[in-house]
Amino acid sequence: MVTKNRPVKRLTKAYIAGEGKAQALDTPSQLTNILWRAYRGNLGDRNVAIVWMLFGAGMRINEVAQLKVKDVCWPNGSLKKTFVIPASYTKTNKSRAAYIVARQHREALDIWIQQRIDERAILSDDGSYGGLRADSPLFLSKKGGWRKFAMNVKKYQTKNGEKETMVCSSLENLMRDIFKGAGIEAGSSHSKCIPVYCYTLSESTFALAA
Repeated sequence: MVTKNRPVKRLTKAYIAGEGKAQALDTPSQLTNILWRAYRGNLGDRNVAIVWMLFGAGMRINEVAQLKVKDVCWPNGSLKKTFVIPASYTKTNKSRAAYIVARQHREALDIWIQQRIDERAILSDDGSYGGLRADSPLFLSKKGGWRKFAMNVKKYQTKNGEKETMVCSSLENLMRDIFKGAGIEAGSSHSKCIPVYCYTLSESTFALAA
């Protein structure tokens, strides 16, 4: 069963300073600054696309790290507008719907996918899925060549006892550095923003990050 309301609740729940939670974004300019900062460096196109998956699709960074090409693309290579985050990716072991509808979000993914194709990063044999291998990770690390991000098991305590989840420390640290570089000192990959910001940024605003 796919839960439909959890992404919105996660993104809009009020941030209260001092509770040990990541700082929320409360102005469009903060998201613009994060996008601009994410674009710096050789992997800027990838990082901008990741930021959009966090704020445009309401995903957690460890869910983003596990996304496969076939999760967000149709066999003909076009991007889905609605997709399902599999339960196996999530901290709660519950699947849910996510969306790729903002023009800037879709453009960012198209640009990143084109970079993968241009650099021949895990391509399909038959040209399906836009030329990328369907079961390959959507986002790749580039350390000594293109490869998937390492995932590690993290144990944590809940009121029902100890649980385990998969985490991608390298991506968590990358997003934390990007947020700090954008002036969001208490920000991290767990930060939230009002979803409407992702749909109202102007073309000129996004151009700063692209």
